Amino acid sequence: MYLNRALNNPGEHHTLIFVSDRGGYHLFTGYTNIDVRIIRKDRLKSYIAYLTVNFPFDEIRITSLPEVVEPISKRFNPKIVYEFHTSVPEIVSSELTKFDIANINSIYVPSEFSRQMLLEQLPPEVNSLVEVRANQLNTNNIDYQPRDNFLFSNQIPILWIGRFDAGKNARDFLRILSQLPELYIGIVVVSLESDPSRLDDFLSDAFAYGVEDRVKVYLNLSHEQVFSLYNSVARHNGYYCSTSLNESFGFTVVEAATHGLRVVGYDVGALSEHQSNLITLFPVGDNQSIVNHILETSGQTREPLYA
Repeated sequence: MYLNRALNNPGEHHTLIFVSDRGGYHLFTGYTNIDVRIIRKDRLKSYIAYLTVNFPFDEIRITSLPEVVEPISKRFNPKIVYEFHTSVPEIVSSELTKFDIANINSIYVPSEFSRQMLLEQLPPEVNSLVEVRANQLNTNNIDYQPRDNFLFSNQIPILWIGRFDAGKNARDFLRILSQLPELYIGIVVVSLESDPSRLDDFLSDAFAYGVEDRVKVYLNLSHEQVFSLYNSVARHNGYYCSTSLNESFGFTVVEAATHGLRVVGYDVGALSEHQSNLITLFPVGDNQSIVNHILETSGQTREPLYA
Protein backbone atom coordinates (compact mmCIF):
# COMPACT_ATOMS: atom_id res chain seq x y z
CA MET A 1 0.00 0.00 0.00
CA TYR A 2 2.67 2.55 1.06
CA LEU A 3 5.01 1.50 -1.73
CA ASN A 4 2.25 1.79 -4.32
CA ARG A 5 1.47 5.36 -3.24
CA ALA A 6 5.05 6.36 -3.85
CA LEU A 7 5.35 4.48 -7.14
CA ASN A 8 2.09 5.95 -8.46
CA ASN A 9 3.15 9.50 -7.49
CA PRO A 10 6.77 9.87 -8.62
CA GLY A 11 6.63 13.65 -8.17
CA GLU A 12 6.15 13.23 -4.41
CA HIS A 13 8.87 12.38 -1.89
CA HIS A 14 7.78 9.80 0.68
CA THR A 15 9.52 9.39 4.02
CA LEU A 16 8.39 6.09 5.54
CA ILE A 17 9.03 5.28 9.19
CA PHE A 18 8.60 1.78 10.59
CA VAL A 19 9.28 0.39 14.06
CA SER A 20 10.53 -2.99 12.83
CA ASP A 21 11.75 -4.79 9.73
CA ARG A 22 10.12 -8.14 9.12
CA GLY A 23 12.01 -8.78 5.93
CA GLY A 24 10.36 -6.12 3.79
CA TYR A 25 12.92 -3.30 3.99
CA HIS A 26 14.47 -4.21 0.64
CA LEU A 27 11.14 -3.67 -1.13
CA PHE A 28 11.41 0.10 -0.54
CA THR A 29 15.04 0.55 -1.57
CA GLY A 30 16.23 1.73 -4.97
CA TYR A 31 13.58 4.41 -5.49
CA THR A 32 14.61 8.06 -5.68
CA ASN A 33 11.39 9.34 -4.08
CA ILE A 34 11.36 6.94 -1.09
CA ASP A 35 13.32 7.31 2.13
CA VAL A 36 12.83 4.47 4.64
CA ARG A 37 13.81 4.61 8.31
CA ILE A 38 13.52 1.92 10.98
CA ILE A 39 13.17 3.49 14.44
CA ARG A 40 12.94 1.57 17.69
CA LYS A 41 9.56 2.04 19.32
CA ASP A 42 11.05 3.37 22.56
CA ARG A 43 12.73 6.16 20.58
CA LEU A 44 9.87 6.85 18.21
CA LYS A 45 8.15 9.76 19.98
CA SER A 46 11.34 11.77 20.47
CA TYR A 47 12.41 11.04 16.89
CA ILE A 48 9.06 12.20 15.49
CA ALA A 49 9.23 15.38 17.58
CA TYR A 50 12.73 16.16 16.25
CA LEU A 51 11.89 15.27 12.66
CA THR A 52 8.72 17.33 12.41
CA VAL A 53 10.34 20.43 13.89
CA ASN A 54 13.36 20.37 11.60
CA PHE A 55 11.83 18.99 8.40
CA PRO A 56 8.32 20.22 7.56
CA PHE A 57 6.06 17.91 5.54
CA ASP A 58 3.10 18.76 3.31
CA GLU A 59 1.20 15.86 4.84
CA ILE A 60 1.82 13.37 7.63
CA ARG A 61 -0.08 10.08 7.69
CA ILE A 62 -0.11 7.81 10.72
CA THR A 63 -1.21 4.18 10.78
CA SER A 64 -1.48 1.94 13.87
CA LEU A 65 0.72 4.23 15.98
CA PRO A 66 -1.63 6.57 17.88
CA GLU A 67 1.10 7.52 20.34
CA VAL A 68 2.97 9.55 17.70
CA VAL A 69 0.12 12.01 17.09
CA GLU A 70 0.92 14.11 20.16
CA PRO A 71 4.66 14.77 19.54
CA ILE A 72 4.18 15.97 15.95
CA SER A 73 4.94 19.65 15.58
CA LYS A 74 1.68 21.31 14.52
CA ARG A 75 3.48 24.56 13.80
CA PHE A 76 5.40 23.30 10.77
CA ASN A 77 3.10 20.57 9.45
CA PRO A 78 -0.23 21.78 8.05
CA LYS A 79 -2.00 18.44 7.53
CA ILE A 80 -1.97 15.48 9.91
CA VAL A 81 -3.96 12.41 8.90
CA TYR A 82 -4.72 9.28 10.88
CA GLU A 83 -5.46 6.15 8.84
CA PHE A 84 -7.39 3.04 9.80
CA HIS A 85 -6.84 -0.11 7.76
CA THR A 86 -8.23 -2.66 10.17
CA SER A 87 -11.59 -4.38 9.95
CA VAL A 88 -11.65 -5.06 13.70
CA PRO A 89 -13.86 -2.57 15.63
CA GLU A 90 -12.04 -3.27 18.90
CA ILE A 91 -8.72 -2.16 17.41
CA VAL A 92 -10.32 1.04 16.11
CA SER A 93 -11.81 1.74 19.52
CA SER A 94 -8.50 1.13 21.27
CA GLU A 95 -6.56 3.45 18.98
CA LEU A 96 -9.14 6.22 19.23
CA THR A 97 -8.65 6.35 22.99
CA LYS A 98 -4.91 6.93 22.61
CA PHE A 99 -4.87 10.26 20.78
CA ASP A 100 -6.75 13.53 20.80
CA ILE A 101 -8.80 13.95 17.62
CA ALA A 102 -8.35 17.71 17.95
CA ASN A 103 -4.70 17.14 16.95
CA ILE A 104 -5.48 15.74 13.51
CA ASN A 105 -7.02 17.21 10.36
CA SER A 106 -8.48 14.13 8.69
CA ILE A 107 -9.12 10.43 9.14
CA TYR A 108 -8.67 8.26 6.05
CA VAL A 109 -10.26 4.84 5.62
CA PRO A 110 -10.06 2.58 2.54
CA SER A 111 -13.75 1.79 2.00
CA GLU A 112 -17.33 2.78 2.72
CA PHE A 113 -17.57 -0.25 5.00
CA SER A 114 -14.67 1.12 7.05
CA ARG A 115 -16.19 4.59 7.11
CA GLN A 116 -19.46 3.31 8.56
CA MET A 117 -17.61 1.22 11.14
CA LEU A 118 -15.63 4.28 12.23
CA LEU A 119 -18.63 6.64 12.34
CA GLU A 120 -20.29 4.31 14.84
CA GLN A 121 -17.45 5.05 17.25
CA LEU A 122 -17.03 8.79 16.74
CA PRO A 123 -19.03 11.72 18.11
CA PRO A 124 -21.19 13.27 15.35
CA GLU A 125 -19.34 16.59 15.48
CA VAL A 126 -16.17 15.04 14.02
CA ASN A 127 -17.82 12.85 11.36
CA SER A 128 -16.74 15.29 8.66
CA LEU A 129 -13.10 14.37 9.30
CA VAL A 130 -13.61 10.87 7.90
CA GLU A 131 -12.79 10.40 4.21
CA VAL A 132 -12.74 7.28 2.03
CA ARG A 133 -9.43 6.92 0.22
CA ALA A 134 -9.26 3.60 -1.61
CA ASN A 135 -5.96 1.77 -1.40
CA GLN A 136 -3.80 2.29 -4.45
CA LEU A 137 -2.73 -0.66 -6.57
CA ASN A 138 0.55 -0.79 -8.41
CA THR A 139 -0.40 0.65 -11.80
CA ASN A 140 2.82 -0.40 -13.54
CA ASN A 141 1.82 -2.62 -16.45
CA ILE A 142 4.53 -5.28 -16.48
CA ASP A 143 4.32 -8.66 -18.18
CA TYR A 144 6.08 -11.24 -16.03
CA GLN A 145 5.46 -14.16 -18.36
CA PRO A 146 9.02 -14.35 -19.81
CA ARG A 147 10.47 -14.87 -16.31
CA ASP A 148 7.67 -16.96 -14.90
CA ASN A 149 9.09 -19.37 -12.30
CA PHE A 150 5.71 -20.66 -11.14
CA LEU A 151 4.78 -23.59 -13.36
CA PHE A 152 1.99 -25.99 -12.50
CA SER A 153 2.21 -29.01 -14.78
CA ASN A 154 -1.19 -30.66 -15.27
CA GLN A 155 -2.48 -28.99 -12.11
CA ILE A 156 -4.97 -26.26 -11.27
CA PRO A 157 -3.58 -23.91 -8.59
CA ILE A 158 -5.71 -22.27 -5.91
CA LEU A 159 -3.87 -19.26 -4.45
CA TRP A 160 -4.27 -17.97 -0.89
CA ILE A 161 -2.38 -14.96 0.52
CA GLY A 162 -2.54 -13.79 4.11
CA ARG A 163 -1.44 -14.44 7.66
CA PHE A 164 -1.89 -17.52 9.79
CA ASP A 165 -4.31 -15.84 12.18
CA ALA A 166 -7.95 -16.42 13.02
CA GLY A 167 -9.19 -13.49 10.93
CA LYS A 168 -7.61 -14.70 7.69
CA ASN A 169 -9.00 -18.16 8.41
CA ALA A 170 -6.54 -20.40 6.55
CA ARG A 171 -8.27 -23.50 7.91
CA ASP A 172 -11.28 -22.94 5.66
CA PHE A 173 -8.93 -22.74 2.68
CA LEU A 174 -7.65 -26.21 3.57
CA ARG A 175 -11.22 -27.44 3.95
CA ILE A 176 -12.05 -26.20 0.46
CA LEU A 177 -8.92 -27.74 -1.02
CA SER A 178 -9.65 -31.08 0.65
CA GLN A 179 -13.03 -31.22 -1.10
CA LEU A 180 -11.49 -30.69 -4.54
CA PRO A 181 -9.91 -33.47 -6.63
CA GLU A 182 -6.15 -34.02 -6.43
CA LEU A 183 -5.74 -32.08 -9.67
CA TYR A 184 -6.17 -28.92 -7.58
CA ILE A 185 -3.23 -27.73 -5.48
CA GLY A 186 -2.99 -24.99 -2.86
CA ILE A 187 -0.46 -22.18 -3.17
CA VAL A 188 -0.07 -20.29 0.12
CA VAL A 189 1.87 -17.02 0.44
CA VAL A 190 2.58 -15.51 3.85
CA SER A 191 4.93 -12.93 5.33
CA LEU A 192 7.63 -13.98 7.76
CA GLU A 193 5.97 -15.21 10.95
CA SER A 194 7.19 -13.90 14.30
CA ASP A 195 5.52 -16.90 15.94
CA PRO A 196 6.70 -20.15 14.30
CA SER A 197 3.95 -22.11 16.03
CA ARG A 198 1.38 -20.59 13.65
CA LEU A 199 3.11 -22.19 10.65
CA ASP A 200 3.32 -25.45 12.59
CA ASP A 201 -0.41 -25.28 13.28
CA PHE A 202 -1.15 -24.66 9.59
CA LEU A 203 0.96 -27.62 8.49
CA SER A 204 -0.71 -29.80 11.13
CA ASP A 205 -4.10 -28.77 9.76
CA ALA A 206 -2.93 -29.65 6.24
CA PHE A 207 -2.12 -33.16 7.46
CA ALA A 208 -5.45 -33.39 9.28
CA TYR A 209 -7.34 -32.54 6.07
CA GLY A 210 -5.20 -34.89 3.99
CA VAL A 211 -3.77 -32.21 1.69
CA GLU A 212 -0.19 -32.03 2.98
CA ASP A 213 1.14 -33.18 -0.42
CA ARG A 214 -1.00 -30.66 -2.30
CA VAL A 215 0.04 -27.45 -0.51
CA LYS A 216 3.06 -25.30 -1.29
CA VAL A 217 3.98 -22.48 1.12
CA TYR A 218 5.99 -19.43 -0.03
CA LEU A 219 7.39 -16.97 2.51
CA ASN A 220 7.95 -13.25 2.00
CA LEU A 221 7.67 -13.00 -1.78
CA SER A 222 8.51 -9.69 -3.46
CA HIS A 223 5.87 -7.67 -5.30
CA GLU A 224 7.31 -8.87 -8.60
CA GLN A 225 7.06 -12.49 -7.51
CA VAL A 226 3.47 -12.05 -6.33
CA PHE A 227 2.52 -10.42 -9.64
CA SER A 228 4.18 -13.31 -11.47
CA LEU A 229 2.23 -15.72 -9.30
CA TYR A 230 -1.09 -14.02 -10.09
CA ASN A 231 -0.39 -14.33 -13.80
CA SER A 232 0.86 -17.91 -13.52
CA VAL A 233 -2.20 -19.06 -11.58
CA ALA A 234 -4.51 -17.32 -14.07
CA ARG A 235 -2.76 -18.95 -17.05
CA HIS A 236 -3.10 -22.36 -15.42
CA ASN A 237 -6.89 -21.92 -15.09
CA GLY A 238 -6.63 -21.32 -11.34
CA TYR A 239 -8.25 -19.08 -8.74
CA TYR A 240 -7.48 -16.73 -5.93
CA CYS A 241 -9.36 -17.86 -2.81
CA SER A 242 -10.08 -15.53 0.11
CA THR A 243 -11.38 -17.10 3.31
CA SER A 244 -10.98 -13.93 5.37
CA LEU A 245 -13.72 -13.31 7.91
CA ASN A 246 -13.59 -9.52 7.49
CA GLU A 247 -11.93 -7.03 5.13
CA SER A 248 -11.53 -3.28 5.42
CA PHE A 249 -10.66 -3.15 1.71
CA GLY A 250 -9.59 -6.54 0.32
CA PHE A 251 -6.31 -5.53 -1.27
CA THR A 252 -5.19 -8.92 -2.57
CA VAL A 253 -8.69 -9.71 -3.84
CA VAL A 254 -8.69 -6.55 -5.98
CA GLU A 255 -5.05 -6.99 -6.98
CA ALA A 256 -5.62 -10.58 -8.11
CA ALA A 257 -8.65 -9.62 -10.20
CA THR A 258 -6.72 -6.71 -11.71
CA HIS A 259 -4.16 -9.25 -12.94
CA GLY A 260 -6.90 -11.28 -14.63
CA LEU A 261 -7.19 -13.94 -11.94
CA ARG A 262 -10.62 -15.29 -11.01
CA VAL A 263 -11.47 -14.79 -7.33
CA VAL A 264 -13.71 -16.69 -4.95
CA GLY A 265 -14.25 -15.65 -1.37
CA TYR A 266 -16.60 -14.84 1.47
CA ASP A 267 -18.88 -11.83 1.16
CA VAL A 268 -17.46 -9.88 4.09
CA GLY A 269 -16.56 -6.29 4.90
CA ALA A 270 -15.76 -4.13 1.89
CA LEU A 271 -15.43 -6.91 -0.70
CA SER A 272 -18.88 -6.31 -2.19
CA GLU A 273 -17.85 -2.73 -3.00
CA HIS A 274 -15.49 -3.96 -5.73
CA GLN A 275 -17.25 -4.40 -9.05
CA SER A 276 -15.57 -7.06 -11.17
CA ASN A 277 -16.94 -10.01 -13.12
CA LEU A 278 -13.87 -11.94 -11.95
CA ILE A 279 -14.88 -11.74 -8.27
CA THR A 280 -17.53 -14.17 -7.00
CA LEU A 281 -18.55 -13.96 -3.34
CA PHE A 282 -20.35 -16.45 -1.11
CA PRO A 283 -21.83 -16.43 2.40
CA VAL A 284 -19.30 -17.04 5.16
CA GLY A 285 -18.70 -20.75 5.63
CA ASP A 286 -20.46 -21.82 2.43
CA ASN A 287 -17.49 -23.89 1.30
CA GLN A 288 -19.74 -26.26 -0.64
CA SER A 289 -20.78 -23.48 -3.01
CA ILE A 290 -17.18 -22.36 -3.47
CA VAL A 291 -16.13 -25.93 -4.32
CA ASN A 292 -19.02 -26.32 -6.75
CA HIS A 293 -18.24 -22.99 -8.41
CA ILE A 294 -14.58 -23.90 -8.90
CA LEU A 295 -15.49 -27.29 -10.38
CA GLU A 296 -18.15 -25.82 -12.66
CA THR A 297 -16.02 -22.97 -14.00
CA SER A 298 -12.51 -24.45 -14.20
CA GLY A 299 -13.28 -27.01 -16.87
CA GLN A 300 -13.14 -29.95 -14.49
CA THR A 301 -15.57 -32.49 -15.95
CA ARG A 302 -17.28 -33.98 -12.95
CA GLU A 303 -20.58 -33.43 -11.20
CA PRO A 304 -20.54 -30.95 -8.32
CA LEU A 305 -19.93 -32.49 -4.94
CA TYR A 306 -23.10 -30.90 -3.58
CA ALA A 307 -26.56 -30.49 -4.97
